Amino acid sequence: MSRLIDQGIKNIIVLLDRMGSLAKEAFLLSVNAYMENKDVSDELYKMSWEIRKMKDEVRDLAFELVLRYQPVAKDLRFIESAIEISYRLSRFGRYAFDISGIQKALGSRENCDLKDVKETLAIAEWMLTSSISTLKNWDEDLANEIVKRDSELDAKFIEALKDVATGKVKDIKCAVADMLVIRYLERIGDHATRIASLSSFINTGKYLL
Repeated sequence: MSRLIDQGIKNIIVLLDRMGSLAKEAFLLSVNAYMENKDVSDELYKMSWEIRKMKDEVRDLAFELVLRYQPVAKDLRFIESAIEISYRLSRFGRYAFDISGIQKALGSRENCDLKDVKETLAIAEWMLTSSISTLKNWDEDLANEIVKRDSELDAKFIEALKDVATGKVKDIKCAVADMLVIRYLERIGDHATRIASLSSFINTGKYLL
């Protein structure tokens, strides 16, 4: 039997789904442009702004549901988590825009070795995609794997930071640019991990972290 609150929850789910899709699109556009030395900052600014607007819509809908229906149990867990999940998804969009800013500020890096960025990107993309997947279809094993892989991104950033500090990479522009991009990818991993933990809280009542 359908409840009055169900339509409001459905509306939030639809918004989170749209945010996740746009966030992933922005992320892929940003990192591919970085690899190809393209400036897509204007486009990414618009995408990031659209994601932020949806975040505010989620917050407003969540507050309305709380005031109208005084939800409890899983409904309350979902509404509480949805507000934070929307924030985490908005950060994906923001970091995508920030990565484009590195390209715009530093210009061409045609001679850079992108091996470390590509390796870090593969992990971050998997974590981002998988965290969004846990929102649509709860999978405890997948959520736990996301949490485990976060340490791989942490290690990649520390390695890149050491490369800059020790002068391992001779081209300072390449070293700094790659280190900054890897830092943003590491932060994306942190937010993906939190989304997986929030998905766990919605479905089981327990956080993973």
